[in-house]
Amino acid sequence: MVCASCGAPLQEGDVYCNRCGAGVADFVPAPGTRLRRLCLPITIVLTVSGVVFVLGAILLVIALNVLPPLISQRPTLIARTYAATQSAASVLSPSPEHLAVITPILSPTATPSPTVVATATPIVTPSPPPTETVTPMPPTRTPIPQPRIAFVSHRTGSPQIWVMRADGTQQLQLTSVGQNSSPSWPPDNSQIAFVSDRDGDLNVHVMSADGGNQTRMSSSGDHATPMWSRDGRLSYASNRDGNWEIYVDGRRVTHTVTNNRLYVWSPDGSQIVFEGESGTGRALYVIKADGSGLRQLTDSSYMSWNASWAPDGNRIVYASTESGNARIFTMQPDGGDRTALTSVEHWSQMPIWSPNGLWITFVGQRGDVWNLYRINSGGENQLRLAGYVDPLRDYSQSPTGDRICYASNADGDFEIYVVNADGTGQNKLTNNTSDDHSPVWSR
Repeated sequence: MVCASCGAPLQEGDVYCNRCGAGVADFVPAPGTRLRRLCLPITIVLTVSGVVFVLGAILLVIALNVLPPLISQRPTLIARTYAATQSAASVLSPSPEHLAVITPILSPTATPSPTVVATATPIVTPSPPPTETVTPMPPTRTPIPQPRIAFVSHRTGSPQIWVMRADGTQQLQLTSVGQNSSPSWPPDNSQIAFVSDRDGDLNVHVMSADGGNQTRMSSSGDHATPMWSRDGRLSYASNRDGNWEIYVDGRRVTHTVTNNRLYVWSPDGSQIVFEGESGTGRALYVIKADGSGLRQLTDSSYMSWNASWAPDGNRIVYASTESGNARIFTMQPDGGDRTALTSVEHWSQMPIWSPNGLWITFVGQRGDVWNLYRINSGGENQLRLAGYVDPLRDYSQSPTGDRICYASNADGDFEIYVVNADGTGQNKLTNNTSDDHSPVWSR
């Protein structure tokens, strides 16, 4: 404010002019006051507008740099989801309602660039719907282990357990302490049972299939013929009580006055046929695996041995001298219906029933030579498979019965051979200056 009379400037609250004494009625606004009052709101508005403009510019930059990649990826995700839906349920198809939901996603508030619109258009109106090509994955398979043969070799100076592949490769020594014999595979081929004198007596040991974790399984006394049932129970013969008896999982099964060293499990693991020696005779007996139901099958006045069950468990094949020379017979599990398969003119022993039940292999003597033969289970079509076979040690059929491995001294010392079940394809698997024998095929 200023005084209208003299133009002197006035302070807030003045009633009279300090220069001329004029009253408040003569006061007038100072020049430029109204202009300043008018400019203040304008300044505020302009300042706020500038701040908004700057923030808008920042948001626009962010939108232009961030949203386009997201928008360009969104159609691909929608396409995959749509294709998966079409594969899972072919009855579903895009309806107008579905497209109405998808459209706002593909059309953001900001004006879409030409690139975004071009990418989104085929997805909104698929014709035909996109189909994803899926390459099928190969099925997961459990590796089947290569068939192996365990055998006894003297090549290191004493009998040791070795293994090799069925073609004779990858021969590997598993034992090295003491004298070892009688290898036997369990149903899963994960271990090998064997007999060793490393602790003084002949005891049964078990090791991993690669020779590790060798563990003694029997106690005092001598032991022989370790075997496995189809359900994985370990059995052996022992004279720990003075007489040779059969034990299953360490528990005595037989309680007889005969010596019972040689035996064989039934296919279902419920029974055991064993040889009982008494005086000059040897009879066959059958007993349940729990030790009950003992039954004598053949007479002890002559020799009966080398029993082998038919795969279905309905018959037993064995060697017997009941009519003179040893012949191959079959009988029912109760001892009935005994039938001779070979003639009395020649000595025959060591019969084994084939896994398919169609034939029986055995070792027979013709002159001074022991040969490996095959005969039908009814006694027909006898066929010589190989010559110079070891008549005192085991031979073995493959799990399918199509091949037989055996020991032969055709070249001087005993080596392991394999031959097809029809007599063809004979092949020598081992070759050294020491004896190799007692081959046992993995199951």
